[in-house]
Amino acid sequence: HGGLTELKMRALPLLSGVALLVVAFWLPRRLPDWPTRALWIALMAISPMMTYHSRTARPYAITTLLVFVAVLAFYEAMRGEHRKRWAALYVFCAALAGWFHLVTLPFTLAPFLFFGVASLIDAARRRSFQRLGFLVALGSITVVLLAAALLPPILGDWQAITGKTGSDSVTLESFYRTLLLCFGTAHPLVWMAMVAAFAVGVWQIAKRDAVFAGYLGCIVAASAFAIAAMHPAWIQHQGAFARYLQPAVPFLLLAVASGAMFVLSFL
Repeated sequence: HGGLTELKMRALPLLSGVALLVVAFWLPRRLPDWPTRALWIALMAISPMMTYHSRTARPYAITTLLVFVAVLAFYEAMRGEHRKRWAALYVFCAALAGWFHLVTLPFTLAPFLFFGVASLIDAARRRSFQRLGFLVALGSITVVLLAAALLPPILGDWQAITGKTGSDSVTLESFYRTLLLCFGTAHPLVWMAMVAAFAVGVWQIAKRDAVFAGYLGCIVAASAFAIAAMHPAWIQHQGAFARYLQPAVPFLLLAVASGAMFVLSFL
C-alpha cells in the first residue's frame, strides 16, 4: 500500500538483530553472572549467520528476536511472577513470529510440550489442575491468534506451502555443516572446541537450574526434529537448514559462553 525502499526493507531486520543483543542483557533473569552474559552477547554479535541475516531483507533476524522473547516469556509465565504479563508477551511474540515465518512454530509451540508433560505429572501426583488449566487457556489464546494470522494466506495459496514440504531430506554431511554455521566457524578444530564448551555449559546451566536446561534442550531438539521431519525444499543444503534453526543459535551460544567461562575461571 506504500512505496517500499531498500532502506525500509533492511531497517527492521537490522534493528531486530541489534535489539536481540540489548534484550539479552536484561530479559533472561535466570542466567549466570555478567561476565558469562557479556561473552554470550559478544558471541551473538559476531555470529556470521546472525550478522548476515541482520543485513538482508529477510525475516530471520526478526523471527530470531521474537522466538527468543517468546521462549523466555513462556518460561517466566509458568515459573515466575506476573504470569499474565509474561503470558501476554509470549502470545504476542509467538503469533507475530508465526506470521513472519511458519518455521518458527516448532520453537514457539514446543514449550507446551515440555510444560504440558510436567503439568500432567503434577496433576496426577498432587490432584491440582491449576497449572494445567493455565496452560490450556494460554494454548487456546495462542491457537486463535495464530489461526487469525495464518489461515488467510494458507487458504489463499495452499499449494505454495505444500510445494515447499516433503521434497528433500537432511543428510549426515549437511547436518554437520549446519552445525558449523550455527556455531559460527568453518574450522573443524574450532568447532570441536566450541562443542566441548557447549557440553560443559549445558552441565553448568543444569547445575544452576535443571528445569531451565531441560526446557531449552527440549525446545531446540524438538524443533530441529520437527523441521527435518517436514522435509522442506532444499533442506539437504546446510544454508537452508541453518537459517531455519537460527532461533536456536542464541541458546547454543549461551551454553558455549557458560562452558568457556567455567574453563577460563581456572586460569
